[in-house]
Amino acid sequence: MFAITGATGNTGSRIAARLLKAGERVRAIGRSEDKLKTLKDQGAEIAVGDQIDVSFLTKAFSGAQAVYLLLPPKSDSPDFRAHQTKLIDSATKALSDSKVRKLVLLSSLGAELSSGTGPVLGLHEAEERIKAIAGLDAVFLRAAYFMENTLMMLLMIKSQGFMGNPAAPDVKFSLVATRDIAAFAGDLLSAQKFTGHAAQDLYGDQLSFNDITAILKTKLNIPGLKYMQFPPQQAIDAMTGMGMSRSMAQGMVELSESLGKGKLHLTNVPDGMPNAPTRFAQFVDEVFAPAFRA
Repeated sequence: MFAITGATGNTGSRIAARLLKAGERVRAIGRSEDKLKTLKDQGAEIAVGDQIDVSFLTKAFSGAQAVYLLLPPKSDSPDFRAHQTKLIDSATKALSDSKVRKLVLLSSLGAELSSGTGPVLGLHEAEERIKAIAGLDAVFLRAAYFMENTLMMLLMIKSQGFMGNPAAPDVKFSLVATRDIAAFAGDLLSAQKFTGHAAQDLYGDQLSFNDITAILKTKLNIPGLKYMQFPPQQAIDAMTGMGMSRSMAQGMVELSESLGKGKLHLTNVPDGMPNAPTRFAQFVDEVFAPAFRA
């Protein structure tokens, strides 16, 4: 049986469905029974609760031959790093107490760094603490910047005619589609051939925000579309105005700035070639443009 956290999200839902289709037993873990219904209807056992609750999570992991773990974000948390640490406390104790032997952690490029990466610092902490769990084999799937993150700029483009972020416009960084993360993680879980602790980078494209803007300009037929690099405080004010805590907004700006400085770089792709199939132009055709036109 496979235990999948974040089973209603972009990666967890796809992993669970992929394993169910292959005839595997799946325990889908999430906070909403309604949102888990689709997987339940496909044959999954569901576990409804909060990952901070260690007794709930231990029970959810019990009997699992492998676990897919992500740290669910809480954008309104007054101290996002403290919230991450609580999630890690719960996850590491649950993994240890339930005697899970195989784990795939959704991590991020930059998780090897111990400062300056905003929310990715929680993944650095998670990797280090998971390494200390005796008898647990783990892959830290260090995903690139989600292509889906660009969807957050959709309303900005529609209402204001530009897109923006605190990151520098001309520095290339790595991107990946969440469906590729799910496929890669699902294959790792199914095979269970990994041992020890290993980090695996995953990306499909390397583009700058100027490159992204150029692709969107063409695909969406918006000749005047431009990218603006927002001052940090302006970005923080905008995010807090949308309900994000100041702590989280400051972390997101720090992450964007590190992205724009090239700090979130590849560390273990031997030939430097993309190892995920989806390209950003394809993502725009299949996901962004339909959402924009809707």
